[in-house]
Amino acid sequence: MNITFITDHLNIEKGGANFSNELILRTLSQKGHDVRIVTLQSQDNVLPRDLECEVIEYEVQLRNPICLIQVLNRVLKNFDDCSDIFHVYKPTLLPFCGVLRERIETPIVGRLNNYLFCTNPAVMQDNCYMNCTIGKKIKHNSDNINTNLKELPVILHKHLSNKAVNNVDKLFAVSPAVQEIYSGAGIDGDLIQVIPNFYDPEFKQPTPYQDTTRKPVRLLYVGRITEVKGIDILIDSLEYLSKPVQVDIVGDGELMDKMIKRTQELKYSGDIEFHGWVNHEKLSRYYSDADIFVHPGRWPDPLPRTVMESMQHACVPVVSNVGGPPWMVGSSGLTFERNQPKELGRQIEFLSQSTEVIDDKKASAVKRIRQFDTETVIQQIEEEYISQIEGV
Repeated sequence: MNITFITDHLNIEKGGANFSNELILRTLSQKGHDVRIVTLQSQDNVLPRDLECEVIEYEVQLRNPICLIQVLNRVLKNFDDCSDIFHVYKPTLLPFCGVLRERIETPIVGRLNNYLFCTNPAVMQDNCYMNCTIGKKIKHNSDNINTNLKELPVILHKHLSNKAVNNVDKLFAVSPAVQEIYSGAGIDGDLIQVIPNFYDPEFKQPTPYQDTTRKPVRLLYVGRITEVKGIDILIDSLEYLSKPVQVDIVGDGELMDKMIKRTQELKYSGDIEFHGWVNHEKLSRYYSDADIFVHPGRWPDPLPRTVMESMQHACVPVVSNVGGPPWMVGSSGLTFERNQPKELGRQIEFLSQSTEVIDDKKASAVKRIRQFDTETVIQQIEEEYISQIEGV
């Protein structure tokens, strides 16, 4: 097949979404498909040197709707005749592509790996997406009146985008939670199919669980050191442990200094080490050394790659009860109510008290990760491509 991906940028040094996009491009190319990617913000691109696909770079102001739809119209028309399928990887581009769908022959599918209708997913609560008003979008966008006035066209676009998105041919939600949220926000549920991302088989092969008789239990966090990621919830949870664990925190962010200071104030005797930002290829050893992986996110993270990588390394995941993580880990991990450090502490305590439970969960994680196997997921994508091309 001849597949044209469309996204804002591809930067392999930033974020799990970029990494997942690059992995899909690479895998489809290796399977013999003719793959190209069109990026709309070339100044943000950091491309892998060995990427075996054509890259077409544009420079567009994504917050200028008129300019953006003009460029997307040009892209879709230019590659209509030479593409079997368009795959839009950036959800915020989907409404524009929906508006333009009738102008081209080629089917358009989209990847739902974020929430295009929300001005600030970090504050998404419960079922707020089902009754979000324009006033709430403005309030959540910024506390600065001038900023909101300047960005009002973008905010209005987010508020009115759902109807246009329903014009594309198919939508791939990366988890059932994303499917539910989009359906509740007005997207036609019949358009949405759950197809997750897949793990990188070259990063680490799933291995049998490790011996956990060593003391103390080792706990790992990997991610940005920000409020939305819930790093403060993890640190506060340590106060509720009856015995120390070894805590490794990998990542960097705006709360780094504050969190380091907070750990110094804790009445906690265990070792807590901040490792800062670590190159992805060196992360494997941190996962391999860990017994428990904690994802304390406050927002409904669609499908965090760090959770997938932890299971790939036979860590026991403990995740907040929102977004994709509870579905990802299934019975191989534990969940806790978000924003509740005491409950997180209880779950860590439960695991650290029993090496047998940890061993059972590690073995379960090795089995659970198979649902994110490359061949399984890519086959789903290919089958859906064919279905749309043939008009089934």
